[in-house]
Amino acid sequence: MTKKRIVLIVAGGIAVLLVLGAAFLLFRGIRGFAEAERKLQNAEAKLRRFYGEDPFPSRENVARVRENADVLEQWGEKLVAALGEGQIEVPQKTPSTFMNLLSVTENGLVRLAEASGTDLPDGFTFGFGRYSAQGILPAPGDVPRLTEQLMLVDRLCRILLDERVRAITRLERETFERDETAEPEAARAPARRTRRPARRPARGESGEDAPDAVGPEGSFDFFSKQHFSMAFTAHERAVVGILNRLAAEPLFLVVTSVRVTKPRGDVELPSFSVEAETPGAVSGAGGGESPSRRERIVCGPEKAVPMEVTLELDVYRFAGQSGEDEEA
Repeated sequence: MTKKRIVLIVAGGIAVLLVLGAAFLLFRGIRGFAEAERKLQNAEAKLRRFYGEDPFPSRENVARVRENADVLEQWGEKLVAALGEGQIEVPQKTPSTFMNLLSVTENGLVRLAEASGTDLPDGFTFGFGRYSAQGILPAPGDVPRLTEQLMLVDRLCRILLDERVRAITRLERETFERDETAEPEAARAPARRTRRPARRPARGESGEDAPDAVGPEGSFDFFSKQHFSMAFTAHERAVVGILNRLAAEPLFLVVTSVRVTKPRGDVELPSFSVEAETPGAVSGAGGGESPSRRERIVCGPEKAVPMEVTLELDVYRFAGQSGEDEEA
């Protein structure tokens, strides 16, 4: 075999191998193309099915849902109106007129306490010592809420005095005013409020959206509440009467805590002794005479010890009707 023939055989073998490799690559490419085409066709079919579906509600269902939403909103508005009945209407006051109202209210409560026999601590300020004792004028923005608190304190104190408590030892309101010596934002305690989502504006006959009172964040106040704490001394009958009066108040208020303590028990042992020599003979504290019926009583209403009561409550205001809400 000549050298030339050997070269041709080797070259032919290499050519056959190259052809076989190219054929294999072509076959694998055709298979990949067919698989990709099949996937593409499946994706297009699925997309056509998606576009062929009708996922949106019918116009009749949309109208029914809108009608139900309007009914629920009307119910909610009626509920808020019912909850808001009997709330205090806060008059517009300036800092100076508030100070006059504070003085008149405190003097009236002091006179009423004297008439009902209720003891008050010396210089009692009913929770407004910053203004009545120190003579500081409130900030104009604080006046609406202070006026509301003053009217609430007046109503709560009159309930205590009407039930003739023995003494009022402490009355605290929820302070929110800015402390001049502290940082302006850190010292101000905002009113506790709960917000609800903004009401969907109803459409009028013209198709335009009706205006709605919506807050700056797209929502409006559902309610706000203010906390009060009172400590007083009273008998059990007066405490029960106070709780009943609070439950019957037109104001929407919730008693959050009642703590009752007594300095001593209600049983008071008599001071007389029984003589052993004469059966049935009983001697009084001062000699041989029998004690009276009053001296023999060891318990009951006449011997009851006044209770020391600490009562805390929250007063609610609904639908942003507070003057303080207007300021916010």
